[in-house]
Amino acid sequence: MFVRNYSYSVVFFFLKMDENNNSSIVTNGNSSEATIIDDKASSVIKERPQSSVEQSLERGLANGATFTPSNPNRYSRSKTVGGVPSSKGKTHSRAFTVRIEQPVESVQIDTRSYLRDVGVIDETNATWEWSRSVQSFGCSNENCTSKSQGKQAKYESICFEVPKRFCSTKCLKECWTKMKEQQTFRKNSTNLQNKDEVYNALNGEPGYMKDQTSDTEWEVVAYTKDHTPTNEDVDHLLKVNIMSNTGATASRISKMVLPFPEMPPPRQVIYAQAQHHVTNDRVRVVTYNLLAAIYATQTMFPYCPMWALSWNFRKDMILRELMGYDADVLCMQEVQADHFENFLYPQLNQLGYEGLYKQKTREAFGPAGRVDGCATFYKRSKFQLRVNNVIEFNEAALKMAKENRFTGDVPLEGANDTSVKRLLRDNVAQICVLEMLGSYNVPVQICISNVHIYWDPQYADVKLWQAHILIKELQNFITSNDIPLILMGDFNSSPDSSVYNLLAHASVSRLHEDVQKDTLGILPPMGKLTHNLALQSVCC
Repeated sequence: MFVRNYSYSVVFFFLKMDENNNSSIVTNGNSSEATIIDDKASSVIKERPQSSVEQSLERGLANGATFTPSNPNRYSRSKTVGGVPSSKGKTHSRAFTVRIEQPVESVQIDTRSYLRDVGVIDETNATWEWSRSVQSFGCSNENCTSKSQGKQAKYESICFEVPKRFCSTKCLKECWTKMKEQQTFRKNSTNLQNKDEVYNALNGEPGYMKDQTSDTEWEVVAYTKDHTPTNEDVDHLLKVNIMSNTGATASRISKMVLPFPEMPPPRQVIYAQAQHHVTNDRVRVVTYNLLAAIYATQTMFPYCPMWALSWNFRKDMILRELMGYDADVLCMQEVQADHFENFLYPQLNQLGYEGLYKQKTREAFGPAGRVDGCATFYKRSKFQLRVNNVIEFNEAALKMAKENRFTGDVPLEGANDTSVKRLLRDNVAQICVLEMLGSYNVPVQICISNVHIYWDPQYADVKLWQAHILIKELQNFITSNDIPLILMGDFNSSPDSSVYNLLAHASVSRLHEDVQKDTLGILPPMGKLTHNLALQSVCC
């Protein structure tokens, strides 16, 4: 996060050191008397209406937008599909697919259902029934290493009066000696013919363990689409039965319900300056990358189980952590559009925040709303929105290419690394002006900017170009309106990067390795890679 040095501003939570070495920026009466912000849009900045909730998002997802799976065979299918008995390899005219994520105690299950010729199936066009297995499928081996992975104990030993379930023969053998000491053997439990078969059975050979999955009994627990497992569901299976209004039915059995894991230890917060209590004359800001669900894959995070990466598991913990900071302004990156619309905005709005959203300039991954962007929230009790603008870096690149404003010859058409396509990374930035509410001699206004710079280290020249475009637009806006600036975001850059040098020190060496990667000529001359905003980093 960066802050512009200025003669007046608002006292802050952890920003800059002023001339008196105080960790705040103090409001005084020497500011301009102009109360009207000049929000004239430049060639890159776009004006946006104040309410981004109605204007910025596609609302089709919550109202039945359709989604066709790219590989329907990966989903299980009920024995009856659209009233027609199913058979392997046979294509049905009304395929009914159901997907259930790994269920976890106290976490709402993400269930997705699709019926060909109808579309997405939800509570408006189908009835839902959830059942829980009467039997528990937790492994009886207390030292089982697969419990946290939700491995189902499908096998039941046939040798003892009291049944015991195990997820593998390894777990059975580990418990065998203890079981023989504590359990009573069943009489006539098998039809074993010779001593070798008896010996094998008594020593836990896999041929003498019975798969009990097919004999599962069920009890109904809910009649709603959205279901949240309770402590009683842990180690049990869940089954959902769906009947659409057309008469088609489908069923799906989940994996074993996992217990809610232990909460992580409290995050160690390091304050850049002395911590102050938030008052009417102080402002606390927070910037946070949420990790959009579309990027939370096991390919990217192979060390983390998929259920722990799911949005339903993470969202409440993210909200709880953000609320713990008691921020007056929240800047977020990698905010998925549907998550902003359906969760973040409603939840934070109830807590007294107003939200602005700008999604990236790319198509959604699948259903509407599966694209990420930047979000800025502010407390309604403390601020009034005066200006809401955005920057689309794709549009800036295309405009500069058409006007031949690059240092090199950057054609509009061609390969990714030999044309303007190298710059088309869909990133965006937000620029808004907030006016503090209260009794002040003059209006007290702050410019808040939120950005997400491109991530790939191989595109260091693109990162620097995006930072250059942003800082030039901010410089034009700030100097023409004479207000302080707080720049936050995910810059995907380290303190030794060209992006940091440009923002924090207003210059970049022509010998910097990031500059050397500009073989296309997208960067301006080194003399123009500068600014006069006098930003100060709160991190380094």
